[in-house]
Amino acid sequence: LEPETPYKIFCFAEDDWVLQSAAASTSPNFVSPSNPNKSPFPPVQSLVAAIGTQTTLDETPPEFTKLDMQNPTANNDRIVVTFALNEPGTVYCRARRADSA
Repeated sequence: LEPETPYKIFCFAEDDWVLQSAAASTSPNFVSPSNPNKSPFPPVQSLVAAIGTQTTLDETPPEFTKLDMQNPTANNDRIVVTFALNEPGTVYCRARRADSA
């Protein structure tokens, strides 16, 4: 798959019971299947339509375009960090004691 490229997602399933049924042939209720149990095409088309076109993500991580911190001694109950990224993203911050590992 190429980054930042739209794709349609096509899903199809097939039951392999016909391939695995030999192990069940000793059962008194065994009926040999004629062929694999496949997904009918109309539900597959409905699933393609429901999923819609999906675009892959880019391969480059976001970069900070702004990263500032107010003087940490200005308040006893908070640390104020201001940031901006060059693309949509999430930044996680965690305060930690300086002497912790």
